[in-house]
Amino acid sequence: MSTRPSSEASGSVPVVRLTRLRRALRRKRTWFIGVPVLLVGGVLGGGFAYNAYLNSKTPPPLSFGDALGSGSVDAPASAGPSAGATTAAKPAPGAATTATSAPKPAAATRAVTAPQAATRPNTVTQPKATSAPAATSPIEGAWQVTSGSVAGYRIGYSSPVGGGTRVGRTDAVTGDMRIVGSTVQTTKISVDFRKLTSDGGDTCDTHVREIMDVANHPFESLALATPIDLGSVPADGKQVSTKVTAKVTLRGVTRSETFTLTARRNGSRIEVLGSVPVNRDDYQIPDANEPGFTIDKKGTIEVLLAFVRKG
Repeated sequence: MSTRPSSEASGSVPVVRLTRLRRALRRKRTWFIGVPVLLVGGVLGGGFAYNAYLNSKTPPPLSFGDALGSGSVDAPASAGPSAGATTAAKPAPGAATTATSAPKPAAATRAVTAPQAATRPNTVTQPKATSAPAATSPIEGAWQVTSGSVAGYRIGYSSPVGGGTRVGRTDAVTGDMRIVGSTVQTTKISVDFRKLTSDGGDTCDTHVREIMDVANHPFESLALATPIDLGSVPADGKQVSTKVTAKVTLRGVTRSETFTLTARRNGSRIEVLGSVPVNRDDYQIPDANEPGFTIDKKGTIEVLLAFVRKG
């Protein structure tokens, strides 16, 4: 009893512990059990850390601010009136020349033609007044998808090193829209899934292409099933949200989906934002062919569309 305190006081405890460690390292059992445990712990620990890193990079849902060039479309609109003002100014000299040449006919003739000249402008300008309603629907006509459009998916997953959310997007989006008055009659877009990239890196992209069978179904699409009556033309910059029903095609399977779309006028563009809830079982989308890795049944298709007038 009296020697142990003295040995601890003299600093021999670390020496004893080191001796025990050496003996343990000499045992085969230590290597057969300890080394695999360390390796597995290191791999899992690294996997958890990498998974946490990927989840920290998951992008938020799309918003109007993600539209490339958003807000820059107002510049051409302001340039139009100035050009029109210059054109309007040019006929003035011609009008003055006509006015100076008017006195050349005889006074009697001028007296007869004066009433006719007064009535002709009225008959000409009257039909123009009836065409004014076209100006009350600045959104009417044919539109096409332009730069700034993005589409993709958002879905949860689980794996041996944790779970999270994966997001894939692409700007390879095409399509068109037709509006009559204040009613959206038709809309159809197509997304090239071969050009889609995700926040999970190249390996995740490969899995997505295999799951979606892009070799046989390279394009996924969304088409409006019923017209959307806006009631009135929204003011520039005002957001309008409405329930819509669309035909969604994924992996060769087409189904009707109902969801909310939000649209706004942005200068000479119309921008549309939506998130379509889907169940992959409904579209016969299989799970990932990777042990221990599973994909949630429910996910969303995200779209941000920017339209400009055709032609």
